[in-house]
Amino acid sequence: MAPVKISSWQATALLATTILSTAVLFPPMLLAQEAGRDAWIAFAIGTAAGLLLALLVAGLSSLYPGMHLLQIGEAALGPFAGKLLGAAYLFFFIIFAAIVVEEFSSFISTAFMPLTPPEFLNIIISLLGFYAAYLGLEVIARVGEAVFLSIVFFLLLFLLLMMPQLDLTLLLPVLEDGLASPLRGSFIFMVWSGQIFLLGMIYPYLARPQQAFKIGAASLLVVGFFLVSGSISLQSLFGHPLVSRLVFPLLSYVRLISIAEFLERLEALLILIWVAGVYVKIAFLFYVTALSMQQVFGLGDHRPLLLPLAALVAVLSIQLFENTGQAMLFLKNPWPVFAAFFSAGGPLLLYLVTFFKTLFKMNSRQY
Repeated sequence: MAPVKISSWQATALLATTILSTAVLFPPMLLAQEAGRDAWIAFAIGTAAGLLLALLVAGLSSLYPGMHLLQIGEAALGPFAGKLLGAAYLFFFIIFAAIVVEEFSSFISTAFMPLTPPEFLNIIISLLGFYAAYLGLEVIARVGEAVFLSIVFFLLLFLLLMMPQLDLTLLLPVLEDGLASPLRGSFIFMVWSGQIFLLGMIYPYLARPQQAFKIGAASLLVVGFFLVSGSISLQSLFGHPLVSRLVFPLLSYVRLISIAEFLERLEALLILIWVAGVYVKIAFLFYVTALSMQQVFGLGDHRPLLLPLAALVAVLSIQLFENTGQAMLFLKNPWPVFAAFFSAGGPLLLYLVTFFKTLFKMNSRQY
């Protein structure tokens, strides 16, 4: 069986879709609450931080050709400590997948299907994610290509259609309270931009691994463009006090689009591309989580793990939060710290350990 390989373009589309699909939901509101009219600056800072992380992950991966992040953990830290780190990442991936499933059901049930039990939506998307992950990374990447192009096209369309109604004076004064609030807001957004560390999990499957940083950078620049321009558009249309109170600002934005009284109700397009994007993200997370289980438990094939994983994620997603408000509070407060440890802390630890081990070996040879 030939090894799985995906092109640089497929990897870029997959990572950008993974981040952007949920970044357009809650962050515009959360960052407006934290940074006010300077939320767009917070998005820009968070994107820049993500670029640094992409550089770190690409650099670390290049030191261990043919290994993904958890395999690097065992190579750098040894079997015991490496397994412990892998188990911690496995726990993180399971919780991460459950949160994304919960975000999906919260959005659908709140905005479009209020009479449908969220539990039903959780189970359905988990089963669909299981099926896509079972088909493999190449299939997920090919679907990600098409979904990514659709997301880019329609988000650009939404931005262009509302431009005549924007009032950029609502963005003034810029940095009225200094950089402190945008920096706090950027830390929240790093939950999403930090997801670029998943580049380290697909590094062995890149057709051109030497382009890893370019892949990560291109993904983040696309995400950053839409989040910064989207935040500017939302603030210029609604003003930051209203954006900070809207649960789904993008949905409210799209509902206002009306061209010549016949091009209306474009939220159907929004829900279509959003569901497709979240589907790709959930499938990708299931694949990565099963890959982590395979590594931690030393199994030969990850596919038999996918169905039990889907069941576990569906149950957890139902139990995690009682309502959407509770989920948003979690995303704003404890989750950024927890996510930062795994997205940035883990790769940084492994890079430093590798650096000092190499330095020690060089010094030993001199003596």
